[in-house]
Amino acid sequence: MILRKLAFISLFGCLLLSACASAQAETPTAVQPAVIADPAVIVKGRLVPVRSVELGFTTNGQVAEVLVAEGEKVTEGQPIALLSGSQPRQAEVARAKQEALLAQQALDDFQRQSGLAYAQALQDQNTAQKAFEDAQKARDRLDRPRASTETIQSAEANYYLAQAAVDDAEGAFNRVSGALETDVARANALANLANAKKARDKALVNLNWYKGHAGEKEYTEADANLAVAEAELELANQDVERLKSGPDADLLAAAQARIATAQAALASAEYDLAGLELRAPFAGLVARLELEAGEFAVAGNPVVTLADVSSWVIETEDLNETDVVEVKVGQAAAITLDALPEKPFQGKIESIAQVYEPRQGDITYTATISLPALPAGARWGMTAEVRIEPGK
Repeated sequence: MILRKLAFISLFGCLLLSACASAQAETPTAVQPAVIADPAVIVKGRLVPVRSVELGFTTNGQVAEVLVAEGEKVTEGQPIALLSGSQPRQAEVARAKQEALLAQQALDDFQRQSGLAYAQALQDQNTAQKAFEDAQKARDRLDRPRASTETIQSAEANYYLAQAAVDDAEGAFNRVSGALETDVARANALANLANAKKARDKALVNLNWYKGHAGEKEYTEADANLAVAEAELELANQDVERLKSGPDADLLAAAQARIATAQAALASAEYDLAGLELRAPFAGLVARLELEAGEFAVAGNPVVTLADVSSWVIETEDLNETDVVEVKVGQAAAITLDALPEKPFQGKIESIAQVYEPRQGDITYTATISLPALPAGARWGMTAEVRIEPGK
């Protein structure tokens, strides 16, 4: 009896399960709508000036003067603060500048004088060449007759004329020679005779010289003159050869070394002086100033933050390696500052870093997004949401 009850219960349970299964099979299943992923790349960023820098002194020292105030705009190169002890270093810079100037002047004078020396050497060479040629001609003439045939004939004619004049003078004197020595006519005739003989003797000497040849003394003197002229020409040629390639290499190197030393000393002096001055590397706003006159400044410690607020950018913080491949320079980006969600604005991707930065276990790249304008109330450092539509 019990077995029959158990069998009945088992059969009833099976039928019940079968009915439930049929009911479930007949109940229609609700269709869930497909979830479409947002294709936009959405990253976080931060609002920063187009450029900024933290400044500090390059040397230790006591602050002598702070020349600007926090929030003040400065121009490129404008002094921000000074350390004490600048006067001795300014004097050292002045001395170094003077030495650099003198070294340059010495080099300029040396090069100018080298040019003048070459011009003078060329002139001396021409003079020596002409002197040598003249000496050579004079020596060559000794091997030839002293005069041409025409010259000798002219000298002979002069001698004959002079001898005829002597004859005439002797005849005139003989006619009055018996007169007293105090006789004027006799004295004039004697004087004429003496002058005629002197002219004749001179004409004879000339004639004999023209007909003669050079003696040993003349050869010796001509050879000596030629040797001297040749030696002077050789020296002149050597000077031209030495100077034509420019200034003396050793002297030029010494002059150039002096300039290099002076310039290095000037650079060192200017660097030492610059270490006492904190200057703005570009025009901008003194955003932070932690410096007071009289305090001791430690080299390398940033004491000033300078920002170029002429324009602003958004720098992303979490553009990962998956999203960066979807982003291109020039793409538009929708930006919403967390502090000003009701004032969204547009920007454009200007650059994407080539080097990654590890951030919380991810590989991230910094993208810079330029901004045409800022909404009112925006401030440095505000966080922003950046939405970039791939392909736009």
